[in-house]
Amino acid sequence: WLNGPFASVLFVQEDLYGEPLPLPERSRVLQYSQVQGSVVFRQWRSSDEPWGINVSSADPYALALQDSEEGFVPLSELSMDEGRRMSLLRPELAPSLPGEVDDDATYEFLFYPTMNLTEIHQRLSYLEQRRWLDGETNGLSITALLLNAELGRPRIEQLLLEFSFNRGGGIYWKISLESLFLKPFPSYLSIL
Repeated sequence: WLNGPFASVLFVQEDLYGEPLPLPERSRVLQYSQVQGSVVFRQWRSSDEPWGINVSSADPYALALQDSEEGFVPLSELSMDEGRRMSLLRPELAPSLPGEVDDDATYEFLFYPTMNLTEIHQRLSYLEQRRWLDGETNGLSITALLLNAELGRPRIEQLLLEFSFNRGGGIYWKISLESLFLKPFPSYLSIL
């Protein structure tokens, strides 16, 4: 699912005629919204013990990812100045939200709209080969910020897909879409 419809819808790189799109036009979702910034895959685990299978392929890209341990280093070990990331959840809100909030057992993997589709598929295959999701995974969230400036007032939209996994094999999902208008009024006349 991630290597198929998900990647091809979120990271569009060709127009309707199969011609390559210029970089500023890439990653348009349904021709209106455009992915802004990284798409964040975040996983919560029941254990902070190391996991994953070493890649034994001749693919230099997968080997480079494996050497960097991207996606397999807990958030608690990452320096805050290594790049942008979302703010930590306030402890008083944690009981009301699904999933475990513990940076020692939380892992992130990022995808960027400037990556070509081949690289995105390579990164997804790397996660699959290393078994990034396994029996110790409690949940997975996928977060993307979209800019919609084509219809009406421009707005930023946050798309959040959440998956929770129980020990009995059940998978529960939730999709939420929140938007923030970048202009408070459609025109100056509507203020009056």
